[in-house]
Amino acid sequence: LFCQSSGQMLCEHDRMCGSRCLGPMTFSVDLTGQHVTLSQEGQLASRDTSSFMNGLAFLSRTVKVDEKLCIRIEDRTSLWDGALRVGFTSFCPQRNSLPPASIPYLRNTRGYCVVPVPEDLCRCGVQLQFWINYAGMVIVQEIGGEKYYLKAEGLNLNNPLWVFIDLYGSTSAVRLLSKCEKITHFNCVPVQASRRVDLHWTWQELKQLICSRYPLVDLDVIGFQFAKADKHGRLCRLHANTLKKIKKELADNILYIVPKTDIVLNEV
Repeated sequence: LFCQSSGQMLCEHDRMCGSRCLGPMTFSVDLTGQHVTLSQEGQLASRDTSSFMNGLAFLSRTVKVDEKLCIRIEDRTSLWDGALRVGFTSFCPQRNSLPPASIPYLRNTRGYCVVPVPEDLCRCGVQLQFWINYAGMVIVQEIGGEKYYLKAEGLNLNNPLWVFIDLYGSTSAVRLLSKCEKITHFNCVPVQASRRVDLHWTWQELKQLICSRYPLVDLDVIGFQFAKADKHGRLCRLHANTLKKIKKELADNILYIVPKTDIVLNEV
């Protein structure tokens, strides 16, 4: 239930949820677009593929900063372009006032943050997790894959945060997962091997290495630092002394992790 005057939420059986209780997570039956159908006890949201929009679906409760949400792409269609969007808002959602799509209707609205999930991640069966951290960065990650970052402007992290998923375009069904399955096999260069990279890799070969499958903790211990790629695909070093400062400087750029070893890019 939303918008309790106390700022708290009611969980199952109308019990008041304490500060440490996260409560169950489902899609809200009262806060879905006109083409969305919920099933399997509110865990599965599907959009009628006769339309590419009207697929917004809010979750049933607010989330905490750093609380990870796990979803799986259950179905897609080739009829439409575009793909899944996820987002956060500090405004209490209202019944019967949902826009047809999160972009452009919510993207430029203060108090909302909308993240278009890269279309190549939105494949059937792919598990994604996303969350917002204390630096105000929304992070989207395929399990075992690279992380995508977007700076959330205008969100008050001290207030409750509502989450919405936009079943847009080719993404037609998403399932909420209680937790993401642990991935044990990665198509990524091991940390030790990455320190002995070929310093004359092409950009395509380097791109194989630039993956954020390494934890975002203790990066100095394993000898990695942050960098970003500009619009021409060239690496730009971020000069920062701490992770906190780096996150502030990222703005809306995608974040990559690369070895500290200097790498020469061969133009191709």
